[in-house]
Amino acid sequence: MPRKDDIWENIEYFPEGAELTPFMFRGEEYYLLNFSPAHDKLPEGTKEHAKIFHAATGKCGAPLMEGYYFISAYSDPRSGKVYCFAPRFDKPRAWMTGHAIDYISSDDLIHWSDPAPVIENYNSGSLLNTGVTFDGERYVMLVELRDTGKPFSVKFLESRDLKNWSLIDGALFRNNITYLGAGAIYFIPEDGYYYITYLNEFTNEETGDLNYDTHIARSRDLFHWERGKKSILFPDYSHIILGSAGIREINTSDAEFIEIGGRVKACSAGGNQLGIKDRYTCWYNGTMAKLFASFF
Repeated sequence: MPRKDDIWENIEYFPEGAELTPFMFRGEEYYLLNFSPAHDKLPEGTKEHAKIFHAATGKCGAPLMEGYYFISAYSDPRSGKVYCFAPRFDKPRAWMTGHAIDYISSDDLIHWSDPAPVIENYNSGSLLNTGVTFDGERYVMLVELRDTGKPFSVKFLESRDLKNWSLIDGALFRNNITYLGAGAIYFIPEDGYYYITYLNEFTNEETGDLNYDTHIARSRDLFHWERGKKSILFPDYSHIILGSAGIREINTSDAEFIEIGGRVKACSAGGNQLGIKDRYTCWYNGTMAKLFASFF
């Protein structure tokens, strides 16, 4: 749920899914939504997977990347293809055992390439969420990393073709104060900044419980980071999580943003970070460049 001060409007809640990526393809809006037996009501024997939905009609395609989770999507106007990226886990549902990232691609959202590796045998921690942007010269991938013996952090890879990737040595974002959950990355040509949005853990002063909001940070080089002055999305404590027995929202996580027709649509998971969840969308009446810059 957005902040109360407030720049967001047209809030709409949905009961299913959490990890979501919105994207444009051939002039129409789609979103990729992750599903898991651990979080969603699925038939017996169903593996983790994602589906792509047409936003206007709700029509969805066949399951993608079965056995994978934290699947993200990137629509590339230069190649006319959509790419999906996800960590490859060593064991089923073993979400902290990802030491490789795979991708698939399609030029029609129906026929997909076989999984191929982005990175293999990463041994300095486990790989989780990903996100991709294009800065005019190269593609940059954000990778959420659970470091060996350290808190969560974000590292970055680069590519010229979305197929061959290499780690950017020394490029790092880490929140040394509280828990960090990686979200998404965007390059804004108007001001030359990379922006990342990420999940932040904080203590609710009234209840003493841990709550979660979405923060923003920016960098010109992926090495030096400036943090936003306030959260970009904040839990709505008055909202009852859809399908729950009166449980209130304390979380806004896995946020992603897309600009459509000069307005920004935010997509985020609500819930309580304990397995009870819904998701929502809301709108900002302005460009992504204006929205992100306003937090600094």
